[in-house]
Amino acid sequence: MHRAADRMLGLAATLLILAASRVLQLRGLELNVDEIWTIWQTLGSPRQVLAWTPYDWPPLYYLALAAWKEVAGLYPFAARYFSVLIFLPGTALLYRAIRRQANHRAGWFAMLAYGALSYLIALSVAVRGYALMMTLLAAALWLTQRYFYRPTLRRGLALGLTLSAMLYTHLTSMFAVVALVVYSLALSPRFVWRWWLPGVITGTLLLPEALAKADIVLSDSRLQATGALALPSLPAALADLFRLATGELAAIWAVLALASTVAILARRSRMRNQGLIWMLWTIGGAIVLYITNPLTGFFRLRYGLWLLVGLAVWIAAGTAYLPRWGQAAAAGALAAGLLVPISPADLHDSVGAPPMMMVFDWLRTQIRWGDVIVVDKSVDAPPEAWDYYTRLYFPNGLTFVRDPTEQRRVWFVTVDGREDPALSARVREGRVPGRYVGPWDFLVRLYEGPPNWDGILFDNGMRFHGVDITRLGAEHYQPVAWREGETIALRLWWTVDYAVQLDYSISIRFRTPEGDTLVQVDGAPQVPGEPSETSRWQPGRFYIDERTLRLPDDIPSGSYSLSLIVYQWWDNTRIPVPGMT
Repeated sequence: MHRAADRMLGLAATLLILAASRVLQLRGLELNVDEIWTIWQTLGSPRQVLAWTPYDWPPLYYLALAAWKEVAGLYPFAARYFSVLIFLPGTALLYRAIRRQANHRAGWFAMLAYGALSYLIALSVAVRGYALMMTLLAAALWLTQRYFYRPTLRRGLALGLTLSAMLYTHLTSMFAVVALVVYSLALSPRFVWRWWLPGVITGTLLLPEALAKADIVLSDSRLQATGALALPSLPAALADLFRLATGELAAIWAVLALASTVAILARRSRMRNQGLIWMLWTIGGAIVLYITNPLTGFFRLRYGLWLLVGLAVWIAAGTAYLPRWGQAAAAGALAAGLLVPISPADLHDSVGAPPMMMVFDWLRTQIRWGDVIVVDKSVDAPPEAWDYYTRLYFPNGLTFVRDPTEQRRVWFVTVDGREDPALSARVREGRVPGRYVGPWDFLVRLYEGPPNWDGILFDNGMRFHGVDITRLGAEHYQPVAWREGETIALRLWWTVDYAVQLDYSISIRFRTPEGDTLVQVDGAPQVPGEPSETSRWQPGRFYIDERTLRLPDDIPSGSYSLSLIVYQWWDNTRIPVPGMT
């Protein structure tokens, strides 16, 4: 009794470790354009999701993700977490299947190896249907064992429904179904005819989808494209698959596979045959994909994920019979695989992943009402990506424009150095470059014009173009009410109509309704990165004078005014403005 309880605790702990190895890496993982497309396709009713499902995917995963979205929301973290939740039951089902075939230890090693494969770690957090397909495959393996051990109508129905769900998740599951049939031949060669029941169920349920996809699968253009695919030699191709599956720890996995093979061959006939089944599943399956690639184009690990079940069980089948020190070393090596960070190359598979989550996280704290976004044509982000992230971060919408003319604040999205010269000139004209976010190939920068384009001309040639009044530390927010003791951040916009001969000072005064000055800030213009001497200012450029003004701690409620004075610091003579005080 205690031993069974200890096993259950060990399995639960293993599941938690497998979950942690994924969940702890989810935050900050950018979506690639395929993942964005996947989520974007689910933003509708079930009927719409069916209509929008891509031509090369069946609809099951899209419907499941659409349902999850209604519960957990649209955020990338939630979508990736859904894949993790789908994948984890598959590891438990694989344990059940291998424990049934061999023993508890082999099942546990299969569970650990399956969860530690580098490529499966990446795909188990991907917002695609692969995690669902792999869990359904583990379930189909377990149900195949149960059905052939004791065939009943209920078990045959469960197996048929599971196989149908696999094929409605991804079309490449057809090879996994063939692998299960071959596996059943090894289990019970005399009873292969029992496949009639799950076969009839699967065939009946799959018929509508098969008819819908037949034209695509058999199209001349597709057959020509797959026939033209060039592959390396078979040994090199198999080695490439292995390196992709095992990632940075490929050498350790190779040692584990070799040690397991030796242990399998050293066992008695029955145990040896069980291990050889999984070696045949893995190597034989890969060879079949290689041979049929001119017809199917499926010799890619993403389309042959079912091979990874064979690889995990192959390693487990031999590792479980190593000496204790060997088992401990193997468990440590597999655990080390869980510590390797998720590989972006595995996760995105050469598909572009623009840093839009990072950019929109920042923009959410920076954009003001009235801002517009201009996206240069050099930026590699599809329209659905902008639509998805806008829905996510700005549910009330953003304004995207092609012509920034007459817009005060423009966020310009570019590939630095590759932007359209004409568009770039229109964005920069009359605006000052400001803060920015993103890497060089997805740079988002604010170009800001003055509050008052025409401005107010002082007699000395200085032209005042208005002021931004914000709360210090919250420059994106322009409040209309203030509290005692708060600090106001001011940005005064200036140009000069011609070269100014002298250096002037500026005074900002906070006044009561009666005209009394409560707070006063004087001095030369504070222009970061530019000269404070007005005699050095050049026509045709904006100069932004940044000041702070702290409100008194004890003042009555009311409306107060800010006054601006330009004066000669050496004699306090004010510079007049025609027609104004």
